Amino acid sequence: MDSMNDEIHLMQSTKDQCVPGIVIVRDILSKDEQLQLINIIHDADGFKDINGNWNFFGRRGRRFNNLDKYDEFVKLCMQRIKQTVEELDSTLIWPPFTHMLTLWYPDSKGIAWHVDQYGGNDGDAGAPVYSLTLGNSCIFEYKLVGTKKKISVELHSGDIIVFGGPQRLMYHSVKSIKMGSFTLKENFDARINLTLRTCTGFTEEDETKYQTDVYVARIIENKNNKQ
Repeated sequence: MDSMNDEIHLMQSTKDQCVPGIVIVRDILSKDEQLQLINIIHDADGFKDINGNWNFFGRRGRRFNNLDKYDEFVKLCMQRIKQTVEELDSTLIWPPFTHMLTLWYPDSKGIAWHVDQYGGNDGDAGAPVYSLTLGNSCIFEYKLVGTKKKISVELHSGDIIVFGGPQRLMYHSVKSIKMGSFTLKENFDARINLTLRTCTGFTEEDETKYQTDVYVARIIENKNNKQ
């Protein structure tokens, strides 16, 4: 492969089991279910600060909540997603989700390469990462653990990528968002990412530490202390 072709583009299918520990499921939710979830997230507050700016460093919206704070429709969707994925890959079997991290991408900018570590709002050690796309499509990239080759896949509304087991600590990024690619909801042009977590034993005090304003302040403080 030449230098311009160092990305492997995965074929789109209903269910793509890439390697043990990574599963991609296309259209895991119906269009109606996707729209209902988008409306629930869209109508909720918590993504902007008191000045009307996006609350996560001004670039996107962020919210971290216990699943108990959502209605039964949300919980049932997530339970079905979990069951579907675990039937495809036994390395992803894990105790039930407890929390949901929501990120609102308002433009074409994605997120840089990173690893979802363990603890805090990243979940228990070993707990798989469930990343569901709603709204606009995105280019999701990852590198299998122990490798440097980029794998690139386009995720559309209703698609989910799950990584855990031997691939739990893989590097990944969102290269870009395809603005205008989702047309089922008027006056909506964004990508919503729902990341499902298992945070065993989290108390209300723990949850407070990961509310966006507190979390952002802690990140800034840690950066300043390292300078």
